[in-house]
Parts: sequence; structure tokens; C-alpha cells
Amino acid sequence: ISDQFDDETVALVHALADYGHYVQAYLADYKGWDLGVDGDYAEMDTYYAEDYIYDNIVDDLLDKAIYRDLQDENIVKATYTVVLDSDTAIRVAFTPAKGFNGNVSAKRDYEGQVYLERGSDGRYTVEIANIPAHLLGETHEISVFTGDDCFSSVINGKTNVHVSAMSYVHSVLTSDAYADNALIKNAVSSLYAYWQAAETYRNSH
Repeated sequence: ISDQFDDETVALVHALADYGHYVQAYLADYKGWDLGVDGDYAEMDTYYAEDYIYDNIVDDLLDKAIYRDLQDENIVKATYTVVLDSDTAIRVAFTPAKGFNGNVSAKRDYEGQVYLERGSDGRYTVEIANIPAHLLGETHEISVFTGDDCFSSVINGKTNVHVSAMSYVHSVLTSDAYADNALIKNAVSSLYAYWQAAETYRNSH
């Protein structure tokens, strides 16, 4: 029935099937799922992309690499991850300097103050949740401040992070830690392909 739809629609459906297949394969390995056995998750075995050319994806995402600007001695590290689940989210974690117990606040995309969650490990986390497929390449700026608050002139410094879901794809495909891990490299590559297909579909309809 694919001849009943335009090329952009078919490409998007195929990319979504590929994304489901490759992300499920990675998550099954990571979480120990036994796909299709004893009531566990049914295997998503319909897919169209046999493989991905990682170097081409990396080249296309050079301008999506994460950018960090740590100007505040009270924040010593900024790390992030992308949640590949029922929806896509970015979590950026900020590690305070040892012994720092002052105020920490944050802005996102030049907007108002956003919620910072402090974990048991002491890190402060900002989450960008429910990212639609066609916006997976949109870069977000997160600014974290220590001092009174992010609307005050009494601050010690600022930490800036520019990041998108595609930053994670770039990070995985260029990391030595994942050089031999085809499962995660195919998973993030399928996310990239899904974003490309969704963006093309949105621009053509």
C-alpha cells in the first residue's frame, strides 16, 4: 500500500520502523530483556535500513556537537544523556565543586527560570522532555548560575551548555568508548535518520 502515499510519508514510516527496531535491540541488550519470550517485549523485527554509514552522519552533525562554557568555579562539570524511551528527552547534569552549598538556578533558551533537580550524588539536573521528532536537531541553551538567583546581578558566574538530541548522536559516534558497540551506534544512527525523515516530511506537508 506504499504507492498510496507520497515518498516523504513512506520514508518517515520506514525511518520510524528502523528507529523502533534498532533502539529496542540496544535497550534489550542494555536492560536484559528477553524479546518475545515468556511475555516479555515483542520483537520489533520489521525494519528497512540494513546499516548506517557512521562517518557520513558525524560529518553532517559537526555543528550539533555539544558546547560547554564553564565560567563558574562553583560548577566543575557538565554532562548529559538522551533518554530513548516512549518519548525523547535530554538530561543535562551539573556537578558542583566540592564543598559548595550555595544557591544554584538555571534558565533555558533565554526564557524564565527552570526547575533544577538535585540528585543523591549532589549533581543538579535540567531535563528537556517530550522532544518531537522534527525538533530532535534543535539546539537548546541551558545557563546555570550560582549566587542569589539567575535574575539577580549578584552571581558568581555562569555555566552555558548548548545541546540537542543530535549532540548525543555525534558524541556516541565519535567516542572511543563505543567504537565496537554496533548496537548503540545503530540506535543513535536510526534516531538521526528518523529526525531527518521527520524534518523532510514536515517541510513538505
